[in-house]
Amino acid sequence: MAASTHQDFLARAVAAFPEVAEDLDAYIGRPTLQASVLAHRLQRAKGETDWETYERGIKLIAELWDNADEQLDSELRWSFIRALDFAGVRGPIAWAYLPPDMQRAWTLAQKHLDELSALPHRTKKRAR
Repeated sequence: MAASTHQDFLARAVAAFPEVAEDLDAYIGRPTLQASVLAHRLQRAKGETDWETYERGIKLIAELWDNADEQLDSELRWSFIRALDFAGVRGPIAWAYLPPDMQRAWTLAQKHLDELSALPHRTKKRAR
């Protein structure tokens, strides 16, 4: 079976979520932003407690996840996954829809973001 590509992601995303087609088109040539478009759509579904839509999107990504080519893998494991939010009362419900490997990827992405955003600490100079 051939690896799934960004084009496969686009085709499947538009087939499953026709309402994102225009937003995806706005970011032609910017695949990482296109991946985040779907994540934002799922965030909206979570906010509306539209768990059917949320689950449909997570299943779509899960189907692409293990068979993604290098580019798509990077898009999914960074741009898509980091755009998801699990804070608030709906967070645990949304979290439960993610397969374990996607949960691990989200945790790793958040850890990396925390490291990137940590302020550097000044070291004290020793008196001589």
